[in-house]
Amino acid sequence: MRLAFLAADCLRAFLPDEDQGYVYVNMQLPNAASLARTSAAANQVEQILADTPGVQYTTSVVGFSLLSFVRTSYNAFFSSH
Repeated sequence: MRLAFLAADCLRAFLPDEDQGYVYVNMQLPNAASLARTSAAANQVEQILADTPGVQYTTSVVGFSLLSFVRTSYNAFFSSH
């Protein structure tokens, strides 16, 4: 019986209450990549995320790095829920 309580505690601790189910992805192409090339690659990533079971929606921002907060032609980031 005690083992069942321990297992239940572990499951609750694995996914904290703060977890809202969001995933953030940063994409970086080579430094010389154009905005058009980055946008085309971002469209491919968006399609993969949209086809992933459990993903309700995806938002992308092309030309900005979420990690470095820098505007460049070779970065994009995605937010999925």
